[in-house]
Amino acid sequence: MTQGEGTSLLVRAYDVTRNEVFLEAARRALALMLLPVDRGGVARDVPEGLVLEEVASQRENAVLNGWIFSLFGLHDFLLVRPDDAVAVALDRTLAALCRWLPRYCGPYWSNYDTQGTLASPFYHRLHIAQLSALEMTFPERAVHFANARARFERQAASRGQSLRALITKAVQKLRQPPPGILR
Repeated sequence: MTQGEGTSLLVRAYDVTRNEVFLEAARRALALMLLPVDRGGVARDVPEGLVLEEVASQRENAVLNGWIFSLFGLHDFLLVRPDDAVAVALDRTLAALCRWLPRYCGPYWSNYDTQGTLASPFYHRLHIAQLSALEMTFPERAVHFANARARFERQAASRGQSLRALITKAVQKLRQPPPGILR
């Protein structure tokens, strides 16, 4: 996620200033983002394509919002500088995301990651906004993003499902508090 957001920011700085230093920094951020997991990076080759994880780990656990922010880093770079390798990576990660979206579709709420961690209300709304942005940015794949977005919107509109998600998330946080909390 950090590399993707950083790339987007650096590309915008380059676009405003035309200072190549920003574009080179964006290229280095992309190189780190596309480094395979087994080499300390966050890119994971899977049969469906390329998964961009939020945290370098040997254990597969793709965080949806981080993956999407990373994907936009690739997209933003291509807006200012055509690059075949980046274009291939973008196509591969879009393909994987389309195939993996069902992993984030829980029965009553979105999952934060592929380990089934329930998203907080904030991240659920962020998922909806990100999927909407993906629909607009990649119309050729919009049906995949629209289906998940519509499902998440229906879930958010249901008071019962929202309450169930809030209670479940609170229980998750109590059972597995973030580091430094309630220990």
